[in-house]
Amino acid sequence: MNPAREIQTLVAKFVDEMTVLAKGEALRHASLALAVSEAKAPSAASRSRDGKRSASELAGLKERVLEHIAAHPGVRIEQINASLGTATKELALPLRQLVDARVLRTEGQRRGTKYYPGGKAKKLRESSRRKARA
Repeated sequence: MNPAREIQTLVAKFVDEMTVLAKGEALRHASLALAVSEAKAPSAASRSRDGKRSASELAGLKERVLEHIAAHPGVRIEQINASLGTATKELALPLRQLVDARVLRTEGQRRGTKYYPGGKAKKLRESSRRKARA
């Protein structure tokens, strides 16, 4: 077989394999997006008159964020939003509180900020598991 034809055959196989992988990932992300849209945070209409979230709403969001970051260390806020079905504005306060409490640590700045579990994250998860069992 001539080398040009071999290269062309290999490239065609590679493109076919990449297409299959890309379609699979697209389907996976679409199904995640559909599942997340059903579990979105309560609307602003269900909040108090001053528009603030309740302590239980914030605690629930913090827990979801912490679980996601523990499972996917090094994620950016856009990735967290895509997975949890939230907006950056909704996550700003919970993330800041978790970082200030050293439950999370960050690397980078602004839109490039990546979030990682901090030293207290493991202790917090263990205590919440104990509470759930009790």
